[in-house]
Amino acid sequence: MALAWAASGYLGAFIGFEEDVGAIGEFFNVDSNWEWGLTYGLIYGAFVGVSSWLFLRDRVRLPFIWIPLTIVGFTIGNGLGSYVVYDIWVDGPYGNPVFDSLYGFLNGLCIALVQSFVARQSRLEPLLWFGLTVAGVTVGEYIAWYLILGQLPYEWFDAFAGPIEAAGGAIAGAIFGGTTGIALLPLTPEVDDI
Repeated sequence: MALAWAASGYLGAFIGFEEDVGAIGEFFNVDSNWEWGLTYGLIYGAFVGVSSWLFLRDRVRLPFIWIPLTIVGFTIGNGLGSYVVYDIWVDGPYGNPVFDSLYGFLNGLCIALVQSFVARQSRLEPLLWFGLTVAGVTVGEYIAWYLILGQLPYEWFDAFAGPIEAAGGAIAGAIFGGTTGIALLPLTPEVDDI
């Protein structure tokens, strides 16, 4: 998870709009916080959906629908989080505890909804997965962006956007992966019949 989130974070640094100091390029050029969140979520969802499915598919009999639904969950979650936090409630950069907690919660909630739906078709416990996903994304975003990277001078995001976004993604992804990994602990390995 840490690697998937780090790669997504690095690519996310190329999303820019208006005077976004964090953008290192305008490969993805968007006009609003909602579009920024959707684009960022699409990138994250693709990396996390594919990597988590590859890891979990044989362990918990995870169906392929996990990938597109994870992409949808991340896309809507990031879009909703960006819109609600930036356009409706808070006007501020990284490093705002309200932003980082609410953004993570809304994102985690959307991801948890779609993944829990698919978890019912696997060996995962849907309610446990739901709770751990919401907690993992919320706490991961808060720790990565507020407690750690939010303390950096904002100008650094302009100079080192790619590495900073990748580091934030790696931290959040490691926490998310560790938290949701708790759902795998009660599962016993399947034994083939002889």
